[in-house]
Amino acid sequence: MPIQLTTAISGGDFEPLPLTHAKIVFFATNLIDSLIEIRVMLGAVANGNFVPAEIQNFGTTVKAFTISGSDYSTLLASTASAQGAILYDEVAAALYQWLLTNNHFAGSVV
Repeated sequence: MPIQLTTAISGGDFEPLPLTHAKIVFFATNLIDSLIEIRVMLGAVANGNFVPAEIQNFGTTVKAFTISGSDYSTLLASTASAQGAILYDEVAAALYQWLLTNNHFAGSVV
């Protein structure tokens, strides 16, 4: 369920594919400090699979975000929207939506 970026990012000389997608590759909840940490990797989708950027540079092709305050409280209070829903899918959808809503990426979840 990566974000398909509205505008692809050129991978330059070292990337064979343009970077067209952003995918959450890690998230953790810190209950003591009331925050969620997210790591997002840029890449592309080939044959239906996410292919991360070959050069993984923190701040460029790998980005970190922290959700805290009222955003944290809202996400923590969220519940599955339907009987039998898979909670991971609900959490992942909420995290991707947070990235879009807070203008960290422009695009749509696919």
